[in-house]
Amino acid sequence: MEFIPKFINDIINTYSIENVITWLKEMCLFVLKPKKFISIYHSKKINGQINQLIFYSLVLIFVYFTFDYGSNSQEFYKLLFIVFFISLPFILINCASFSILLNSSFKFWNIFSFVYLAWLIFFIPSLILSYCFIRTENYTFYFLSNVFTLLGTIYSLFIVWNIFSNSILKIISGYILNILCLNIMFLLLAIIVRDSHSNVTDMDPIINENDYFMGEIKNFAGEPYSYIQEINYKEKSIKNYIGFIDNDTITYYNDTQIKILRKTYENNIRHIDSISPKLMFNRNKEICKDLSDYYRLMDSFFDNTQCDTCLIKSTSYTNGKDSTIVKSINEYLIDKSYFIPYKNYEKKYNKILEANEYATSPQLVLGTLATPVEWFVIAMGGTIEESVTFFIY
Repeated sequence: MEFIPKFINDIINTYSIENVITWLKEMCLFVLKPKKFISIYHSKKINGQINQLIFYSLVLIFVYFTFDYGSNSQEFYKLLFIVFFISLPFILINCASFSILLNSSFKFWNIFSFVYLAWLIFFIPSLILSYCFIRTENYTFYFLSNVFTLLGTIYSLFIVWNIFSNSILKIISGYILNILCLNIMFLLLAIIVRDSHSNVTDMDPIINENDYFMGEIKNFAGEPYSYIQEINYKEKSIKNYIGFIDNDTITYYNDTQIKILRKTYENNIRHIDSISPKLMFNRNKEICKDLSDYYRLMDSFFDNTQCDTCLIKSTSYTNGKDSTIVKSINEYLIDKSYFIPYKNYEKKYNKILEANEYATSPQLVLGTLATPVEWFVIAMGGTIEESVTFFIY
């Protein structure tokens, strides 16, 4: 192939089908037998190691674009930056602990390549599973995605010591030192990072989407409880009041405030109906419909005649001369049928929260590792107001 330029020929030879198949097999070996993988990996020349690392980066990029995570060069650079940004703290932590326990008998490239490869390789299935979660809304995929993220953390903090040290004592010491360094990093980040205005409260896209559209929903404090109608026969006037119960305290609103309440319901219905077609997730579309039905029912409540079975209190005032009724005050409980759509909404949203709690349970391990810094802050008389965590999304 003399007509092909040498640099192109070198690329073809480097990324030949034989090499690609070998590297894919070694990717599985990294997960199952990381020590054997590293032995094979570091037996190659430095060019071969870099080429293999570049190949795994290309696989990650291929997965990223194949599964519709991005479509332009900016997304390409963003992806590589994310992987590097996640790897960097673990690289620094390990460099610090290895330099303390092994003095100068470790190579930076060994630490860098292992940690970076760990995040590259575990990021690939994590992305695929996250895509499956977004498409199916099945939280099992989200759980598995977080498991692979957790594996990246475990490999970067602990397995790295099993790979590069044969001393049990130093391996255990390395574990402890890495946890200590991790907590110091958490503490520093908690001090430095002061952005309290982020609109992302959770890495779950379903919950984030729900929080986004719920941000425009307005309500009176508490929930509707009772309705009072005061009829003055002498003045030929009717006054209405609706009571909202909030923490065992009932607050009553008059006709003027009822007009504001109905306007609020109408605005909520308009907002929900306008945003519902734009929602990505079916779970949120369903609970949007329940909310819209609820506000429609509550708005219609004021146009309907109150049922006799809902009457809980009736007071009449009579004329002292002829005993004719001059005023009556009737209080009705708001019928439970009005709350059915809202109860459906609550039930479905609670299911989302429960599924999210299950799916994000692997992330609790990182929170457990950060326990020492919490103890330190509490011992110093402080409170844990912020948490710093690593995430992939």
